[in-house]
Amino acid sequence: MRKERKADDEDAIKRREFKRQRNEKKNEKKRKNPTADDSDMKKTSEKKPRLEKESSAGTGEPEAIQKPAPEDISFALEAGLETGGKKSRVHIRKRDRLTHALEKAEKQQGDKSFEMEKMIKRAQGEKVLDDTKLLKKSLKSMEQKKLRSKKKWDQRIKQQKKNTADAQKKRQANIDARKAAKASKSKAKQKNRKMRR
Repeated sequence: MRKERKADDEDAIKRREFKRQRNEKKNEKKRKNPTADDSDMKKTSEKKPRLEKESSAGTGEPEAIQKPAPEDISFALEAGLETGGKKSRVHIRKRDRLTHALEKAEKQQGDKSFEMEKMIKRAQGEKVLDDTKLLKKSLKSMEQKKLRSKKKWDQRIKQQKKNTADAQKKRQANIDARKAAKASKSKAKQKNRKMRR
C-alpha cells in the first residue's frame, strides 16, 4: 500500500513538488522575519499562572479561602436593567439622550452665552435639542409607542395561549372518541364470540 502511495505517477510528483515549494516559502518567511515567529511561539508557550491553594495541613481549615459574597447583590432583571438585543439598547440610549437634552435645555433657558453657542452649532449644521415642548412630546410619544407594542405583545401571547388550549381540547376529544370506538369494537367482538359458542 505504501508503495502505491509513493508511486511516481504524475499526481504524486506534482504533490511532492507543491509541498516542497510550500515548505520553501515558509522557511523564507522565517528567515526574513524571525521575530514574528518567535513572538507567536512565545504566546503559545506562555501559560497563565494557576492560583495555588493554601494548604493548611492539620489545622482543620479549608484548603482554598473563599471571600464571602456581598449581600446586596442585585441581578439585571431585579435592578430594572433592560436586557435584550440591539433595538432595546438603541431605545434606551435614545431615551437617555432625550431626557439629558431636556434637563440641559431647562437649565440653559434664557442664558445669552448658551444662545450664542446654540446659534453657532446650528450654523455648523449640528442638531440642537433645546425646545422643551418638542423634547417632552418626543419622550411622551416614545413611551406611548412602548405601551402600544406591549399591549400588542400581550394580546399576541393571549391569542397563542387560547390557540394551544383549543388544540389541546380538540386533541383530547379525538382521543376520547377513539377510546370509545375501541371499547365499542371490543364489546361487539365479545358478543360475537359468545354467540358463536
